[in-house]
Amino acid sequence: MIMATKIKIDGLVVVAVGPKGDKGDPGTAANIDTASFYDRANHTGTQAISTITGLQTALDSKSPVIGAATTTASGLMTSVDKAKLDGVAIGATANASNAYLLNRTNHTGTQAISTITGLQTALDTLEGTVGPMGPQGPQGIQGPQGPKGDTGLTGATGPVGPKGDTGLTGPQGIQGPIGPQGLKGDKGDTGLTGPQGIQGPIGPQGLKGDTGAIGPQGIQGPQGPIGVVVSATAPASPTINQIWIQI
Repeated sequence: MIMATKIKIDGLVVVAVGPKGDKGDPGTAANIDTASFYDRANHTGTQAISTITGLQTALDSKSPVIGAATTTASGLMTSVDKAKLDGVAIGATANASNAYLLNRTNHTGTQAISTITGLQTALDTLEGTVGPMGPQGPQGIQGPQGPKGDTGLTGATGPVGPKGDTGLTGPQGIQGPIGPQGLKGDKGDTGLTGPQGIQGPIGPQGLKGDTGAIGPQGIQGPQGPIGVVVSATAPASPTINQIWIQI
């Protein structure tokens, strides 16, 4: 290596290693010359004001001076205005001048007598002693009745005004909802008895019933007493339980 090449290599600065390639190949070094390295146009990031000589002093000299606020110009609030503002109650409004607010003719409501200087004393001095009530005087004589006034004239009847136009029939309103069922009314009177109905036709004769079954044979009763028959001739064959006496 010749000396010129070595000097050139020493003048190079390795800044960064490029990103790793897709196939894993390492990036090549990006080399920047000295002029480009010191050029602020190529710098990135930020720096503090204190690193720039005289910058803070220059900024302070350029700061605007804001005066106190007036009724015609905006500005800072003075201590006098702040004290006045603190003395205003919350919700207070400047709705009238002081002269208007102090004028009693603009006041409403009532005030106690004690709030008016000397009023109660002045009223007390005006209270006199009331004497006893005198006797009632005699009733005066009724004056004569005045003449009857004239009857006023009857005014003329005014003309009959024209008949107004018949208004248009409005559209039928929508049927309202069905009201609740009314209470059960009292029981009605019993109706009159209707006339007797006509007798209906005679129905057909019913079917003949089945013949009833033959009942069981009754038990033979006990034998009766032996009878006595008196006759002039004896029967050819006397019955049982009979005694024949021939005479």
